[in-house]
Amino acid sequence: ETEPDLVTARERYVVVVCRSGNRSVLAAVTLMMMGFKKVVNLKTGLRGWNDYELPLVDQSYLPVTIEEGDAYLANKVLPEQRRPSVA
Repeated sequence: ETEPDLVTARERYVVVVCRSGNRSVLAAVTLMMMGFKKVVNLKTGLRGWNDYELPLVDQSYLPVTIEEGDAYLANKVLPEQRRPSVA
């Protein structure tokens, strides 16, 4: 069964980001194939964003350091990205 939030999200802007821009372009294409209409890919990735010295903020518009952003996008699973353990 499809989650209602995912259905309505197909009409909202979705920005896809990775460290270099390579993985995010594949994710953006996949989302578009799934019916998402307003998908945007950060072509240069987080590294390119940092090269241009642009500000990085979270969903609450609070500043995020490049180290925090890079750690979040690293090739490891962070605790907040894991599913809850099944007891």
